[in-house]
Parts: sequence; C-alpha cells; structure tokens
Amino acid sequence: FMETESRLVEGSLLLMVAATVVSTAINWPFPNGLKGFKDVFLQSLIFWVIYRARFSEHQQLRLAEIMVLGVIIGIVWGIADVFLGHRPQLQFHSAGAVSQSAIYLGTAVILVFSVALMASESPPPDAALHKRAAIWWVGGTIMIVALFLMGSRGPLAASLLAMFAVAILAGKKRFILFAAGLVVLSVFIANVLPDYFIQKRALTKTQEILEGHIPLADQERVSLWRIAIKQVEQGNSLVFGIGPRNYASIDYTNMKFDPPLKPVVRAVYQAHNLFLHKLVEEGIVGLFSLLFFFGVMIARLLRDRRGGRWRRWQWFSAIGALTVPIISGLFADPWRQEHGLLAMMLLAIALAPSNDRAVASS
Repeated sequence: FMETESRLVEGSLLLMVAATVVSTAINWPFPNGLKGFKDVFLQSLIFWVIYRARFSEHQQLRLAEIMVLGVIIGIVWGIADVFLGHRPQLQFHSAGAVSQSAIYLGTAVILVFSVALMASESPPPDAALHKRAAIWWVGGTIMIVALFLMGSRGPLAASLLAMFAVAILAGKKRFILFAAGLVVLSVFIANVLPDYFIQKRALTKTQEILEGHIPLADQERVSLWRIAIKQVEQGNSLVFGIGPRNYASIDYTNMKFDPPLKPVVRAVYQAHNLFLHKLVEEGIVGLFSLLFFFGVMIARLLRDRRGGRWRRWQWFSAIGALTVPIISGLFADPWRQEHGLLAMMLLAIALAPSNDRAVASS
C-alpha cells in the first residue's frame, strides 16, 4: 500500500516535469529558454531526494533547524539592507520581491510554530526537543514580527490563517490564545516602530478598501487577471500554453477590453494568480499537472489524519507549506522560486515513506 502511494506521489512529480518539457518544446525558442523547465525540474528533484532519503526523525529536525537558521540570518541581512539604503523594504536578500520573501517567511513561520507546538506537548514526543521549546517560540516570535514588517497583505493573511488552523487542529486552547497574543504583539510593534520598512502600507491599503477606494496595486492586479483571461480566451495556446517563464512575451496592447483596462503601470511578467499563471504558461496540461500534485499532497495529509499519524510537527508544517503559497498565490506569485522550493522540501519531509515505517515500528 505504501509503495502504491509512493508511486502516485512520484508520478505526480513526473507529470509536472513532463508538462513543462512539452510546453517548452512546443513553444521553443523563446527568450527565457530552459529557465521554466529548470524551476519545475529542480523542485521535483529536491522533493524526490528528500522523499526517498529515509531521514530519521532526528535528521528531519536538523534539516528544519538549518532552514530556520537561514531564515533568521536572512531577516538580519534584510534589515541591514534597509538601513544601509540597499533596499526600501524588508525582504530577503535573494528570495525575490517582497511578496515572494513574505511567502517564504510565512511558510517558515508555520514550520517554527509547528515544531514549537510539538515541543511543548506534555508528555513530549521528544524529550530533547521539549527542552528547546522556548528557543522555538522565541524564534517564531521574531519571524512573525518580521512578517508584519514586510507588510505584504496576501502572505500575511495566508500565514495567519495557517497558524490558527494549526492551533485549532492541535486542539490546544492555550496555543490558540498564544498565537492571538503573538499577532497582537506583532501588530503593536509594526505600528509603533517608525515606518523604516514601509510596513504600514498594508494598513493604509486596508483602510482604503474599508473606505470604498480600491488601491492602485489592487486595480493593477485586476487588470493583470483580465489580461491572463483574455490570453486564454484567444485559444491559440490553450492546451500547452505559451511556454514556462515566457509570460513577459504577452502583448496586451493588441487585446480589446470592455470596459478598458485600468492603467497597468508595471511590466506584465506574471498573472498575480498562480493558477491563471500556470494556465497561461503551460496550458490545460500544465494546470492539470499542478492541481493533480496538490490533490495527491492533500489526499496523503488526510490519510495520515484518518490513520492517526498526523500529530507530528512534520504534518503541521506541511499544512503551512500548502496553504501559505496557495492562498498567497491567489493574489500574488506563482508556485516557483525559493518559496516553491521551501514548500516542496517541507512536503517531502512530511510525506516521506520512512515516516510511515517509523510510526509503524513505534
């Protein structure tokens, strides 16, 4: 049974790679060439290596610690970049724009929150982990504050939803209250601090919406959705798309819109919706492969829940690895780059066949 499920997981990876290969071949040549293929291939390869690595519980925790240490270093580096005048906003040095950095950080926040949750269990599943619970909570607090300082609304909302979902699923009221307290503390710090990181833009945009005004960034987002839909409606690239990482080739000035588009002030480089983006770049085949992969991941998590194999930090972190990039992706970035890699790594850790064997032998 486990081997059948493993083949299904690995088959979903192969399907995504195959869809990207076909879309690349059919649309070749185009400016970014093999970059889109490399994105999907690297994601799938890293997932597969971790999935099949037979890491022990201890090794999985070490890997999580390395991930979190990298995030903390990235936050310090990002703060230094702002104060040195290299960047106007808090973001990671090499994890893309602010929204992409926030998705990465939000996914990592759920990882830290999940480990802290399990470390605080009494009796704990791991005595050594239990002793370090306070360190995980402190690290999580720093990361949540940094997430508010990034001020990206979509990733912030997705991360908070995932955090409370994890707390509710864990069934611990004190953790729900603690999470609420962390959120209140983070909001307080982000608003009391001078606007060094332009972090108050999230609050400003929210106030505009409540007052009945649509912020320019949201008007632009709607325009980008309409451009993506119009590209699909043309029908000439419906099955295999226009090619991965070839979104910038769209010339929307030749499209007719009724009513006319609001001004699109930035370059058209993505759809600002991960599903529309996949549909445009890789067509129905590519979108199906991504949805199939998500479906397999969700089915596995539900199977572990029903089978009583879910009360592990790995399972909770996988909830964040799916929900934060997907919910954020409805309004922002595609499933790719560093935040896509992090999500794939956490999903592979959570669903590895070695976890089933460890649970069965315990």
